[in-house]
Amino acid sequence: MSVVSQVHIKYHPSETICIRLTQTEPISFTDAGIVCVPPDTDSGPWTLAGNTLTVDGDPANVDQFSCSAFTISQAGVLVLGDKVTFVFTRQ
Repeated sequence: MSVVSQVHIKYHPSETICIRLTQTEPISFTDAGIVCVPPDTDSGPWTLAGNTLTVDGDPANVDQFSCSAFTISQAGVLVLGDKVTFVFTRQ
């Protein structure tokens, strides 16, 4: 399996989510560090078309891309008018 990208997201000190994006498998989301009860694990399809990365039907803009990292953003994730940005680095 060739890992395209993997990122660890910290929501607060005890919760980290690992996102794994590969060329041949669905994107996967798993608990990392302290595991939630029940565990928060999910996976789903993803596509890349132009500057749009779509995961489980939710599109995000690809704002920057290089061989070692890329940045995506989504608007209206938590409240109308917000913008959430994720930075993925190759592991």
